[in-house]
Amino acid sequence: MKLQRHEAADAMPAMTDNEFEELCRSVREHYLPTDPIVMLDGKVLDGWHRYKACVLMKVEPRFVEFAEVAGGMTPSQFVLAKGVTRRHIEWKRRLQLVEKILPQIRKEAEERELAGKADPGPNLGQGRTRETVAELLGVSPNTADAVVKVVENADPAVAKAMAAGDVAPSDAAKVADLPKKKQRKLVKRKAKGEIKTLSEGAKSLEELIAEEEAAMPDEEEATLEEELALAGKQIEHYCRQVVKLAGVMPKILKDEESLANSALAQVKAGMSTARLAKPVLCPKCEGSGCKTCHSRGMITDYRKRNIL
Repeated sequence: MKLQRHEAADAMPAMTDNEFEELCRSVREHYLPTDPIVMLDGKVLDGWHRYKACVLMKVEPRFVEFAEVAGGMTPSQFVLAKGVTRRHIEWKRRLQLVEKILPQIRKEAEERELAGKADPGPNLGQGRTRETVAELLGVSPNTADAVVKVVENADPAVAKAMAAGDVAPSDAAKVADLPKKKQRKLVKRKAKGEIKTLSEGAKSLEELIAEEEAAMPDEEEATLEEELALAGKQIEHYCRQVVKLAGVMPKILKDEESLANSALAQVKAGMSTARLAKPVLCPKCEGSGCKTCHSRGMITDYRKRNIL
């Protein structure tokens, strides 16, 4: 009979070749029927590698249904608790497991809460997310809350620093809601030794920005004359650039020199016309606004010439 692995067990890491060889040797020499393969919905929930080793070593495995050994745990809780305890998985790998299986943990927690409301029992609340994460990591519920927040909200750089042990979960959680770019900057600053904690760096960064903004002089509103001058410079710059680019046409169209010169002349004429679009002070109201300038205080140089 060929069995499949239950999806709730997929988060557990695969054994290395050396680990599996050692397991096969152990199964062949003294397989214990007290360590059964746990089944759920016709699939292997716990003991996948033991099952494979039994098949390979031609040892008859013992099976047991999950309901018989659950002890109030959800499938994800059971798999993680058994796997982590049995294989002594390091902190970094445990965090990776949390990240991978968190959606399933949340789903099971919601299902248990709904079931508990409909039929309250002694196990109500055991499926809650933070209890599962706390048990997996061997930390307090508050630390588990911080880990979940970082896994779900923080930039990968922050989560990576937490997994490496460079940043405490509580510290990482404090900056998890900041913009991702700012989080990455804080991680780099901490790696360089510029700040002791991310939260300290976030506070100092906010203060620095506030000080810089306070030190900046208030921008005075540009006068109409200044706006006209700036617009005129922009149009003049644009026209010069177009004429400059058009000037290369005779070099490109060597065999059609007359055509190129004609095109260049048209471009220059067009730019002369474009210059007439430069805004100037309205001669009727001198900037105060009137019907001629539609209360804008300015008109085009072309209109000004026609008026005068």
